[in-house]
Amino acid sequence: MSGVVIGALLGPVKAITSRGSRQTTAGTFNFTPTITGWHLVRLQAAGGAGGGGSSGATTYWGGCAGEFIEIKQYLIAATSYSYTVPGTTAGAAGNGASGGDAVFVGPQKTYTAKGGAGGTSTGITNTNHRRDAVSTSAAPALFAAPGCLWGANGGAGGAAGGYCGMHAGGAASGGGGGGSSLYGVGGTGGPTWNNPGTAGGTGAGGGGAASNGSSTAGGGGGLGFVEFEYLGSN
Repeated sequence: MSGVVIGALLGPVKAITSRGSRQTTAGTFNFTPTITGWHLVRLQAAGGAGGGGSSGATTYWGGCAGEFIEIKQYLIAATSYSYTVPGTTAGAAGNGASGGDAVFVGPQKTYTAKGGAGGTSTGITNTNHRRDAVSTSAAPALFAAPGCLWGANGGAGGAAGGYCGMHAGGAASGGGGGGSSLYGVGGTGGPTWNNPGTAGGTGAGGGGAASNGSSTAGGGGGLGFVEFEYLGSN
């Protein structure tokens, strides 16, 4: 087959295969559909980091999983739509950092999936990370409505993280386990003493540290993503 023929075929193939997109790198981007029609937009917020610090004989909470939202949107070809993929960070020698929000600026409104809260020595950093404001240890993910999932909470020191769907929460050792997401398992709590928690999987919370006087960090929360799937024109 000649190069001319191959080149002529690649154009239509590219147009078909580039109708969707999945971005996992943190930052703000634009999605430009190649065809007008209905798309599923999936927003997975980042998980919160596990708590950490230097207090004597302290076990820290694991981080919470990020929220997940799936919405159906009618998008126009050659029109750019802005979206933000959330980042996260490792737990510092103090309270764990919250995960970033996933955001999509749609044709009619802006949609936001809330990032998971980080862990502390006594709880989580932001009780509004899930829309019901439940802040108890290891509270499981809640399917509030079709396409809307509130993130599972991290576990207290010595307790496993909250579960989500097929994923049990992150295991506890000394520190608490991270809350799990649909796409990743929460990090494991650090064993006693002076051991950090491990990082969470995609969108999941990091494990909490176990500290006995040394500066010990919690595990980082898992990065989120934004995904576009083309459904059709009708």
